[in-house]
Amino acid sequence: MVQIGDKFYSNAVNHMIAEKGESGGSLTALYKFLLEECIVDAVLAVKSGADIYDAVPVLIDNPEDVVESAGALHCGTLNLAVILEKYLGGAFDIKIAVTTKPCDAMAINELIKRGRIARKNIIMLGINCGGGG
Repeated sequence: MVQIGDKFYSNAVNHMIAEKGESGGSLTALYKFLLEECIVDAVLAVKSGADIYDAVPVLIDNPEDVVESAGALHCGTLNLAVILEKYLGGAFDIKIAVTTKPCDAMAINELIKRGRIARKNIIMLGINCGGGG
């Protein structure tokens, strides 16, 4: 990890993740760690579909599969809160890590406030949004 001013930058130690990941693959490496250490049951990630504009949500429970979702696909036009609710609503009691842009975090927090998903079942990893919103 390197500090420049008040910002911190990091890279994945795993070379395959660092190469495939955007900006050093730190987020992908963190997801792999969370799964390997059984801190979460799954990761709600996004992987590439038909082209660079096709972001496909995927629930990953195998640490070795996390690298498939590496890269800057999180700015696809997905409503991750709705997808997350499908996995955490009702009787499901699993812990999921999810990458959240500010809009995703606000939507997920609204679902928590309304009692539609439990906060204890979510680890949100925040990123900046590349969108114009």
